[in-house]
Amino acid sequence: MHVDGVEMQKESIKINKKMLSTHNCLKFFALNKEGTVEDVAAFIKKDYTTALRIVRKLRDLGVIKLERLERTRGRGKEKRIYRIMLDWLFHFMLADLENTTSKFEEIVEAHRDATLTFRKWEYFKEKGLGKVMKNRVLNGLRNWGLNKVVALNVLGVEQKNARTVSDETVAKAVDFDALGIVFMTKSPEHLKQIIKEQDWIELMTLFKAIDEDYELRRFKEEVLFQFERDRQEELKALSRWKILED
Repeated sequence: MHVDGVEMQKESIKINKKMLSTHNCLKFFALNKEGTVEDVAAFIKKDYTTALRIVRKLRDLGVIKLERLERTRGRGKEKRIYRIMLDWLFHFMLADLENTTSKFEEIVEAHRDATLTFRKWEYFKEKGLGKVMKNRVLNGLRNWGLNKVVALNVLGVEQKNARTVSDETVAKAVDFDALGIVFMTKSPEHLKQIIKEQDWIELMTLFKAIDEDYELRRFKEEVLFQFERDRQEELKALSRWKILED
């Protein structure tokens, strides 16, 4: 019995080491825009074969993708450049929230082109909104699954499963949530009554910053236009049902 217990403990250690290597591989892609198997191997402190196995597994699961091939010098071999899918980046950030919080600026910089919110990070800091936006993103992560579904529904995107949601679509969901546009579905008077005074002040400061930047303002207007159009269609449908009832 003691031997069985020892063997089970050894097997558990093996599994934990494998999980740690996979976790560290994901951490690499969270902290870096992209990388090769060699880069991963160096980061997780494992040999090339181990890193290759992990990268292939994550690729097959749709967690990371082959971004491009780069021809190298010498014999003309091609380097395979991988990056993490945006949806999985946010899932990993949630799963490793402690590291995400401490390395937040580094993650934002690595993926600054992935979302409008990240791309405008320096602008938000200049407006004194760095801490506010960091808290908004981190709080959004804590409910990422639900927030993503709500955002995609409002944006009119049909979500079949996580693997079919494109980076572009996920980016829209992230920006929709982080920029607080979801609050615009309520009247200012109603919203002011249901949120804290400090939250109201921060939200008004954020909305002012959005209106003062062309890209942010355009994103807001496009989302609100789409939302308004969808609601009008719903009202038309309700009117037709009322006619049938009469």
